[in-house]
Amino acid sequence: MVTTLDGGITVANRIGNPYPEGLVKPLGSKPGLLAQLGLALQPWSNHLTGPHTQHYNFGLQRELPGGMLVDIAWVGSHSVGLPIAIPENQLQPQYLSLGSQLLTQVKNPFFGFITTGAQNLLLRPFPQFSDISFYSPIAQATYNSMQLRMERRFKNDFGFLVSYTFSKALTNTRNTGIFGFQTPQIQNLYNLAGEKAISPIDVTHRIVVSQTPPAKRVA
Repeated sequence: MVTTLDGGITVANRIGNPYPEGLVKPLGSKPGLLAQLGLALQPWSNHLTGPHTQHYNFGLQRELPGGMLVDIAWVGSHSVGLPIAIPENQLQPQYLSLGSQLLTQVKNPFFGFITTGAQNLLLRPFPQFSDISFYSPIAQATYNSMQLRMERRFKNDFGFLVSYTFSKALTNTRNTGIFGFQTPQIQNLYNLAGEKAISPIDVTHRIVVSQTPPAKRVA
């Protein structure tokens, strides 16, 4: 249902009559390349490969006077080959300066094939289609952390443990469902390097304090 053609300024279709032009019927192969005209495409790369992750760590451990054990480590990972939806039909940045003019209704060059649209659609790389989400395995994710652990044991096995993790997770993937990512799609197709940002699952600081209860005496 197309609710507006000018960014929400006026109503195009209402719930009482949501599809005034009728529903799009399956056309089969007869129209050829015109079969998906005006609709969205979701092609997948024919070079899809399984993603993989490299894990690495380095740590030092030392026992201090008084039975205190200290363990510090650098732990990280690097994931590559993650699938990402690339919006191939995204408006080029130089047209954004037009502002509200992008919502101007203009003469439809696809009259007879596409019945609705606005000026911003005609300025897209492939104006004959709406959205094109090209799934490709080019996304990455990195994780690096400093992990500190201190443990102290007393008599009867009573003790306590304190763990602290300082970490940062970065990624350039969006809305793939991997790792629970639910963020919007790529903001700027023409600057994929700028998509790298803090991961939605990033937790910078994490501290855990626990204790070991004393051992029970056996009569």
